[in-house]
Amino acid sequence: MITCRSNPDVGRAYAEYSEDKIREVLDGCDLVMIFSALGGGTGSGSTEVVTRIAKEMGVLTFCICTKPFTFEGKSRMKIAEGAINEIRKYSDVTVVVSNQLLFKITNQYTTFRESFKIIDNLCASFVGSILDIFRTNGLIKC
Repeated sequence: MITCRSNPDVGRAYAEYSEDKIREVLDGCDLVMIFSALGGGTGSGSTEVVTRIAKEMGVLTFCICTKPFTFEGKSRMKIAEGAINEIRKYSDVTVVVSNQLLFKITNQYTTFRESFKIIDNLCASFVGSILDIFRTNGLIKC
């Protein structure tokens, strides 16, 4: 098993190593939505590389990132905030969501699995809303 061990430099290196494959996947795309959990090595390191490549290819990039829970520690939060700063350099739209918000929409009886289902549903709703914008004809007044 390959792991980044909370080191974004390792995640970045893996993504850079796979740059040709990333370009192949993005080839022909007009829009890419990237969902990334930040604070560790994989998301914090690789998301910047993917958004940079997409930008270079002229692909419209929406990046939805989650910040760690406060109980995960200041180190992970610092990694996440550094990653957000790098991602914003390349992403056309960057939405940052704090995992702490889960505590406002759940209770002590909500299971870990149910919490992830809530997050999945929120992400699916976000994607659906963005796609509706592109699918729906509208009138723009200037």
